[in-house]
Amino acid sequence: MTKSKNLIFIVLAFIAGVILSVAFFQIQQRPDVDAGKLLIEKMTQGNVTILSNFNSIGDLEGYVVQSTGPNPQQGIIYTDNQGQYLISGVIVDKNGNNVNQMDFEKYVAPAAISNAYSSLNNVTWIEQGSPQAPHKAYVVFDPNCIYCHRLYNSLQAQIASGQLAVRWIPVGFLKASSAGKAYAILSAQNPVQAMQKNEQNFNESIEEGGITPVKNPPQAIKDQLNKNMQFMVQNQITVTPVILYKNSNGTPKTTMGMPDTSKLSALINNMGSSY
Repeated sequence: MTKSKNLIFIVLAFIAGVILSVAFFQIQQRPDVDAGKLLIEKMTQGNVTILSNFNSIGDLEGYVVQSTGPNPQQGIIYTDNQGQYLISGVIVDKNGNNVNQMDFEKYVAPAAISNAYSSLNNVTWIEQGSPQAPHKAYVVFDPNCIYCHRLYNSLQAQIASGQLAVRWIPVGFLKASSAGKAYAILSAQNPVQAMQKNEQNFNESIEEGGITPVKNPPQAIKDQLNKNMQFMVQNQITVTPVILYKNSNGTPKTTMGMPDTSKLSALINNMGSSY
């Protein structure tokens, strides 16, 4: 065998060895899903059900879990590849991205949003804007929520121009007066005007809506707010405002919290013409 052929053989053998080493390393690095599931079951004492699992960043395996009880909640927890460590809480990557939130939006939110839309027929809303508006959305708000107040103000120009219609869903949980103010808006002869009064007289320094609370509303109004609160709990809504809408393809979407004002126009343009 010539020297050139020997060299080629050595190079090919080296490449094959590298490939086999990488393959062996990858096999060794495959997550021990069963060990991870056992760890989760042990640490949560059977209070959650594992719905699915997926590969997350680094050597972490993510698990979509659902709590047991009358109002089951879904979330994501992680284990290492060997199922030795359980990680629950905020995980931030080197670019400052919230890994938990990104995984939640990818693996949990689509089904959660679809479920939320299917239960919207149980809530009471206040509709503002033209029925012919090309963009439509629902917004969950608390009368004492300063970010809801700022969102309300930011949307008024689009609503007044006929480009946007909003169905506002009042809830009451931020302060002791929140429920009473929600009652006041829901029980008003003109709920749109009542909401307008709350926002126009909003006191930002103490984060208080400007409408006088109603302490003893009719039972029907109490029932309306109770159903809105049930909607909030069942769909894991823990902050306000929350925007729910369908895009032009009819796919349900959601945004939690006050959107970046520089991206608000793009968000509205992404909203479809149907609720």
